[in-house]
Amino acid sequence: MTEHIFTGFGFGPIQGGLFAKEAFQSGNFTRIVAAEIDARLVDAVRANKGSYYVNVAKADGIETVQIDNVELLNPNVAADKKILLEALAQSTEITTCLPSVNFYESGGANSVASLIAEGLKNSTAKATIIYTAENNNRAAEILEKAVVIRLVPYPKSRCSF
Repeated sequence: MTEHIFTGFGFGPIQGGLFAKEAFQSGNFTRIVAAEIDARLVDAVRANKGSYYVNVAKADGIETVQIDNVELLNPNVAADKKILLEALAQSTEITTCLPSVNFYESGGANSVASLIAEGLKNSTAKATIIYTAENNNRAAEILEKAVVIRLVPYPKSRCSF
């Protein structure tokens, strides 16, 4: 079986309640990683040994689903950033679930675009699919542009899509 690694950016309701939950329930991923800068949230999930719970509304009531073996990493912590970059280099699926597309390029070397670009430069995956879940019709296009600029060693004007 080919190893599939899922890596997400942001660990709010969309990431934790949809993408990471579905990745876990699919059984298709050997590893589920999420980059999150909220240290309290990272510490809480770690204290619970990588498990968290999601309430799912159903026609006949609420189902509580336990999600296990999730690694939350804070890219602003050097040791976590190193692990995150290793995971990104192996990831077959990456998702962004951030408050705004403005977060793609904020944070300098720890920005989402910089981290994804660095992971892709060192990629060992056959292919990597990247999903964007920000509330912007052009989110994927904006992220692609921000990542590609960091991937090419020459100015964007010499890059073709």
